[in-house]
Amino acid sequence: MGVNELREPATLADVLRNLCATSPSAEAISDGTRRMTWAELQRAAYGAWASFNEAGLRKGDRIAVVLPNQIEAIVLYWACALSGVVFVAVNPSLGHDDMRAVLEHAAARYAFVSESMRPEIRAALPHDLILVNADEVANFFPKARAIDAQNAAPIAPDDLFAIVYTSGTTGAPKGVMLTHRGLLWNAQVTRDALRMTADDALLLAVQITHIFGLSAGILVAACAGARCVLMREHTAGGALDLCEWERITIHHGTPTMLTLELAAQRRAPRDLSSLRTGIIGGSPVAEGLLRAIRSDLHCDIQIAWGMTEASPCITITDFDDPIDLRTLTVGRPLPGVELTFRDDGGEFGEILVRSPGVFPGYFRDEAQTRAVLLPGGWLCTGDLGYLDDDGCLRLAGRQKEIIIRGGMHIYPNEVEEHVRELPWVDAVAIVGVPDAVLGERTCACVTIAEGHEFPADPIEAVRTAIAGKLADYKVPDLVLRVSDLPRTAGGKVLKRVLRERAMAGIAAG
Repeated sequence: MGVNELREPATLADVLRNLCATSPSAEAISDGTRRMTWAELQRAAYGAWASFNEAGLRKGDRIAVVLPNQIEAIVLYWACALSGVVFVAVNPSLGHDDMRAVLEHAAARYAFVSESMRPEIRAALPHDLILVNADEVANFFPKARAIDAQNAAPIAPDDLFAIVYTSGTTGAPKGVMLTHRGLLWNAQVTRDALRMTADDALLLAVQITHIFGLSAGILVAACAGARCVLMREHTAGGALDLCEWERITIHHGTPTMLTLELAAQRRAPRDLSSLRTGIIGGSPVAEGLLRAIRSDLHCDIQIAWGMTEASPCITITDFDDPIDLRTLTVGRPLPGVELTFRDDGGEFGEILVRSPGVFPGYFRDEAQTRAVLLPGGWLCTGDLGYLDDDGCLRLAGRQKEIIIRGGMHIYPNEVEEHVRELPWVDAVAIVGVPDAVLGERTCACVTIAEGHEFPADPIEAVRTAIAGKLADYKVPDLVLRVSDLPRTAGGKVLKRVLRERAMAGIAAG
């Protein structure tokens, strides 16, 4: 079979080859300075693959990609898809201790890094790692001879494509191994849920080294044949400008990103009439924010829930769903996803997931793999929730974030839903802080909405607003004003960090 012969995609390489066979001159990617068609992108990827060969890299070897959203990172992505070299996604914003730990654990031979990487981080990297600067990447690709794709090691659906290190909301990052089969399946069902076609244009403002960008961004766009517009670093005004100039139709983002864009749009309106939909993820979405995204940004955005270990999307809302369903739930399971719930002795059960997207395990960590993968292919998510009468998933929070106050279980998401609706609250996260009598007290950490003041008696303000909506023991004991909520690259609140800040703030008075 020729390398450009059309076939039902079974691997990521098939996706690229099909696009080059059917739409070689269609635009695939741009980053504000350059544009590449699918044919040009494939040629560059083959060039990178040839360079891998000359560097002694073979199928199963690992390269670390520590780059922002730029064309070189996308070329490396597809070169790995073609060659079987494993794409290790590393967040460029990691500190030097975390960066060194991840790169040592991944045992990558090469790391592709930005020229802006701070010297102290560069100095801390493993000494046996060969660094390739971004300004050298362009020279790394074309110098090699042509690749003999016909005689290369074949890529199978269950082969490893990527290792993505988790954001570490509950501990040290772990290397999630992801296969061609799992990623491709997830991208295809996500594409269908968003009703994406080759006429769409996706703004990739979430990082490609995070699963949101790596799968729901790059691969979903490719499975639809849609063009992808990269943002090296998200800024609210820059994102809106690109949406207007590039006639973007699909825009993914976290609640924080889209809140900033709403403020920028109100200051200087752009023509966003091309926007159609996208995915908002990372944390729950307030009704006011969702309505504003639809009215001011003209984007019928969908709420999705997932995790890196599931490739990532598990549930998503639908275009026909009403606002209240989208803000109180994270939608219905995607086709092919099964959910069940494991009783934890409380009001809700831990969500277990089974799907073609569930990962085969953590890289070099059999103990952690055994802890989350159960017989029968079930993945323990660590999240608590239940399915409502509409078949939609309602989340109650992380199992490790349950607050036990006087022996009573409190689920943070349930309380956050109500506090978030207060007009003076921009964002909220509920954490437990130690208490000598009750064991734990609940602390609502809030950021203040623009144009509003922090109440003189915030505890009473919260109690009055949600009285009767929750049991008395679930109403926050403390309300703490914070400048921001610490988040992962994917937008999830780092509650262990927030808890430490809250305890320090309470101690300081």
